[in-house]
Amino acid sequence: MPKAFAIFFVLMLGIIACVFVVVLSAIVRQSSRNRAVQRANAASPQLNRPARVVSKRAGVTGNENSTRTSYFATFEFPGGAREEFPLEGQQYGLLSEGDTGTLTSQGTWFQSFTRTGPLGSGGTIQDRSGF
Repeated sequence: MPKAFAIFFVLMLGIIACVFVVVLSAIVRQSSRNRAVQRANAASPQLNRPARVVSKRAGVTGNENSTRTSYFATFEFPGGAREEFPLEGQQYGLLSEGDTGTLTSQGTWFQSFTRTGPLGSGGTIQDRSGF
């Protein structure tokens, strides 16, 4: 009996160690990917392009104790290309599908959207997150 217990103990210890290594490596991998995206965005030029808001979406994640809402807007450019950007809640609320204007972005970072339209109703929606 004690030999079986020792084998079981070593086996469980090995499984726990493997799970720890897998989780730790996933955290390190994701962290390095995030840093690489941050560096690429910081190195990208700031672009001012005419664009139209073609869609908006919000995604809610969490459980009964806490939730988080993520906001996104998709912009279409004159050539037909589209890009989706994550937004803050205030920016999301100020945009409407069909808005046209000038989108300022840097890599995958939304910087601002200055609305222009047939009535010339300007207005700038800026990123206030501190980037």
